[in-house]
Amino acid sequence: EVESKVLRDIIINNKERVKAYVSFHSYGSYVLYPYSYDGSNPSNVNELYSLGKDIAFAMHVYAPGVHYDVGNLKTMFNKTISGTSADWVKAVGEVDLTYNIVLPEGGSAGVNIPASRINSIVRETWDGIIVLAKYVIKKSNQERNV
Repeated sequence: EVESKVLRDIIINNKERVKAYVSFHSYGSYVLYPYSYDGSNPSNVNELYSLGKDIAFAMHVYAPGVHYDVGNLKTMFNKTISGTSADWVKAVGEVDLTYNIVLPEGGSAGVNIPASRINSIVRETWDGIIVLAKYVIKKSNQERNV
């Protein structure tokens, strides 16, 4: 796919600059970190889990009726899937902070979020992204000062 090739090139050509990556999907309410293809944990699993909890909490504060679970597919559901961009970006792109944020389900098929919910889901998700961005800035500043 053209889009996949463009994403690959951006990640590979900017390894030193890319500090975080998020892929969005629907049908759930999850903050998932790698590795989905085999359920193994990356070396920074504690950081990913802790930050994931902070992201989930920020989204929950905006939307108290929505609770986001944090983990990887294997530990949460004893299930694996292959081909996620977050797994590739973490493993090959060497980006430390990678997540799949699975947005709340909706609509008849569960994946087609009703138009009436889009604005509120965008707003709650944005609060989570702000937490991620602030963490990246703080971590980058600390690394520069070492």
